[in-house]
Amino acid sequence: MNRDPLRLLSEARPADLDPRLPVAEETRQAELAAAMASAVPSTEPGRAPRRAARSVRLGWGVGLVGVLAAAAVAVSVLPGEIPADGGTRGPSSGTVAPGTIALDPESLLLAAAQEAAVAPDTTGDYWKRVVSARSYARAGEGASAYTVVTTVHDENWTPNVPGGRQWFRHQNLGTVPASPQDEEVWRAQGSPTPIEVDLARGKKPGAGLTPLETVPGPVETGSSAPVGGDKVFWLGRNVSMKDLRELPADPAKLRASLLRFYTGTDTESSSVPMERDAWLFRVVSGMVTDMPLRPKVLSAAFTVLSGLEGVTSVGETTDPEGRPAVAVSALETTPNGVLEHRIYLDRARGQALASEVIVKTPAGMNAALPAGTPLTSTTVVSTTWTADHPS
Repeated sequence: MNRDPLRLLSEARPADLDPRLPVAEETRQAELAAAMASAVPSTEPGRAPRRAARSVRLGWGVGLVGVLAAAAVAVSVLPGEIPADGGTRGPSSGTVAPGTIALDPESLLLAAAQEAAVAPDTTGDYWKRVVSARSYARAGEGASAYTVVTTVHDENWTPNVPGGRQWFRHQNLGTVPASPQDEEVWRAQGSPTPIEVDLARGKKPGAGLTPLETVPGPVETGSSAPVGGDKVFWLGRNVSMKDLRELPADPAKLRASLLRFYTGTDTESSSVPMERDAWLFRVVSGMVTDMPLRPKVLSAAFTVLSGLEGVTSVGETTDPEGRPAVAVSALETTPNGVLEHRIYLDRARGQALASEVIVKTPAGMNAALPAGTPLTSTTVVSTTWTADHPS
């Protein structure tokens, strides 16, 4: 039987981490990594998908989606959409190419804003988003420890029609050593399979190790009704597709519209303080990576990001799937370490390609991960409007 890390996490989760309750960012990211999830998007009772509504959620975490054939899809892939022809690469974070010049973050984001603004605007019955996501954790102890990565592919269909349901198609591709060096350590121990990982990370005494399969699991398809009948995204609050499409295209007005819901705390927990610009980075980065914004609103969102304190440039690099990109990032200090939140951009197309969280300074639940290890990544393989959904 293939053990789905998200379901195992659900079983191991203590009561204080019930998904129906507000969750602090550091807890969410650390638990995601511990569960190797990143994230099958799930819809929780009484609440639209968290943060940037990474589409339909099966359980808890970040959006994960995979490339599976789509039949009878009546769509037109626009310049502002992402076609499914990106490259592939191994399970590691994007790295900066030697000899390249790291452009300043404002220039990178404003260039993306300029390209996004001229893309054609279109809609359809469903917003289809295909993503590939990875989550990392540590197996073994001491000199015998190694990093493993779980990869999940998902397809999500978000409704833009009255009474429409949120659909998903999901597959856990298994857990494997994250690099050739990690594979050497794994093989030296006899290539154990399944790989045992402490998913609870001390959060549930006596939980012990959980075996994670190294082979792909079954493809699962399902649907759920939007919260309240039409709430399909999370922008610090539940919003509908209509709400999203009506966001202002002027950067100043967009910023003001979003800040109406800023209360000085994290988007998901009223007990966790968060500075205004950090809150905006959280919300707006989710918008540009996860949501079908109108082109001029997407342009405005990039412009808002360009003016935030604490945003730095990674420069020219590759995204977690190996595609050429530029990236910007922001640091977050949490009880589970200093985390770097990256956004990978196709500057020429004015599109976000991926998001990634990297452990810069390990601590707490991430203490076992070496510095520089990705915690989670979510790569957008393709997005488009379509008239169809799974049956």
